[in-house]
Amino acid sequence: MRRLDKYIAGTFTPLLIFGVGAFLVILIGVNLLPQVLRLVVRESLPISLAVQVFVYQLPAMAGLTLPMAVLFASLMTFSDLSSHGELLALKAGGIGFLRVAAPVIAAGFLVSAITLGVNESLAPLGSARAFELVRTFREEGKPLENLVFQIPDTGTPRHMFRIHSFNPSNHRAEGVMVIYFDENGSFSQLFEAEYADWTDEWWVLHNPVQVIVTPQGQRRTQLDRVSVFVGKSAHQVQEMKQSPSEMSIAQLQRLLRQYRALDLPLYPDQSRLFQFIHSRLAVPWCALGFAMLGVALGQRPLRASAGVGFGMSLAIVFFYYLVFNTMLLMGERGLFNPWVAAWTPNVILFVTGVSLLYNGRR
Repeated sequence: MRRLDKYIAGTFTPLLIFGVGAFLVILIGVNLLPQVLRLVVRESLPISLAVQVFVYQLPAMAGLTLPMAVLFASLMTFSDLSSHGELLALKAGGIGFLRVAAPVIAAGFLVSAITLGVNESLAPLGSARAFELVRTFREEGKPLENLVFQIPDTGTPRHMFRIHSFNPSNHRAEGVMVIYFDENGSFSQLFEAEYADWTDEWWVLHNPVQVIVTPQGQRRTQLDRVSVFVGKSAHQVQEMKQSPSEMSIAQLQRLLRQYRALDLPLYPDQSRLFQFIHSRLAVPWCALGFAMLGVALGQRPLRASAGVGFGMSLAIVFFYYLVFNTMLLMGERGLFNPWVAAWTPNVILFVTGVSLLYNGRR
C-alpha cells in the first residue's frame, strides 16, 4: 500500500505545485500587480520598495491559491487514473476506491492546516509590513495628520475621534475632538482639546471644552482634564485604516474585546467581528472539501487537456465563493448566526464530497 500512496502522491504533488503557480499568476495579474504599479506610477514609490511591498503581499495571495490548487490537483490526478484504466484495475484488484482516495484526502487536510497557518501568521504580518512601508514612504517621518476614525469601524458610530496631528515619538495628539452618539446614532456630546496624551487605550485630554446640546441650546463647560477610552493603543494607529478582512484572528479578537469595553451592541457591531473570525477559520478548510470533490469528480475521465480541469476548477471555486459571500452578506443583515453564515458553504461542500465519494466506492 505504501507503493500505491507514493505513486498517487507522485502524481498529485506536481499538479498541486502547478495549480498553485497558475492560480497565483492569475491573482497577481488581476489584483496585486496593478496595486503595486499604481503606487509606482502615481506616487513615485521607488522600485526597491515596490518589490518589497510585492513580496510581503505574496503570502496573502498564496493563502487563496492553495485550496484552489488542491481541487485542480485532485481532479486531474483521479481523471488521469481513470483515463488510463488504473482506477478500474485497482478496484478489480480488491483495493477500495476510498483507500485509493485516502492519500489525496489526507493531502487536502494537510493543505487546509497549512492554509490556516499562512492566513493567521505570514499573511497578516506581510500585509502589515507592506502597509507600514507605504505609510512610512508617504509620511517621510512627518507626524500623522488628519486622522479620523469611528467605533465601530463601519455602520452607525457610537464614538468618533478626530486628530489634527499625531506625533508617534511622544504619543501626543494635537487638535483633538471626541464625539459621543447615543444608541440611535444621534449626537450626545463632544470634547475639544488642544492636545491629548495617548496612554495605553486611553486619551488624557488637557483643558478640554465639553459641549452638550440641551433644549435651551448648547452648553459649553471648561474642564481641567478628561480621560477618554479610545479602545486602541498608539501602536495600533496603522490598524485604524486596516480592514478587518486583513486582520488575523488574534487582531479581530482584540478588536472584539475593545468593542465590549466600549459597551457596543452585540448586533451589528460585535456580530460582524464574530463573522469575520468564523470566516477566517472556515475558508482554509475548503481545501479538504475541494480534495474530496476533486477525487469524486475525477472518476470520470476528462477527454481533453489539463485546461479543461483548470476550467472546471475555476467554475467550482467561483460557485463556492459566490455561496460563501452570499451567506456572509445574509449574516451581516442578521438573517443567520455568524458561525452558520461562515460554515454553511463548507458543510455543503463536505456533504457533497462525502456523498459523491460514497457513491463512487461502488
